[in-house]
Amino acid sequence: MEAIIIALVFASLCHFIYEGTIAPSLRLALRYRLFSLRDELRRMKAVDKPLVSQEIFDELHESLNIAIGLLPFFGIEMIFAVIDALKNNPTLHERVKRKEELFAGCRNSDVLRIRSEIYNTTWRALLINIGGLLVWIVPIAAIVIFLRQIKEAVKSILFMPRHDFERVVPQASYAVDPA
Repeated sequence: MEAIIIALVFASLCHFIYEGTIAPSLRLALRYRLFSLRDELRRMKAVDKPLVSQEIFDELHESLNIAIGLLPFFGIEMIFAVIDALKNNPTLHERVKRKEELFAGCRNSDVLRIRSEIYNTTWRALLINIGGLLVWIVPIAAIVIFLRQIKEAVKSILFMPRHDFERVVPQASYAVDPA
């Protein structure tokens, strides 16, 4: 019991350090990257006006602003809410699909690169935001894997021929005679 309490205190401390120090620093770096991408997009529109349509610029700019604003909030709950909304709202699903098709027809490599970097940055934000859960998930996953191995070992013991069992476990004082 004492070991469990110590493990929980240690996991809580790791979670506190990650969520209080490490994750905010990583998110800030991602936020600065998104600001840089937004500045690059604005410069591209100002300098290379004919290469970027107003519609593509507006959609990409809006995506950047959404990513910047939601960066600390990307998480499992948000992902499931979006999946549910897209499944239950065909109109919303069509609007998202139309946006994707707009970029599918874009031939500007800089615009496509920026769009890809927005996606990669928000993906990293999601991983950072759920990283604190790893302190809790990894030990549970390790226990589940360990219990599966034990279950397989128990099954092997039950179906192992006696002479093999006595070779594997030489202190066969476990001998049980059928009555």
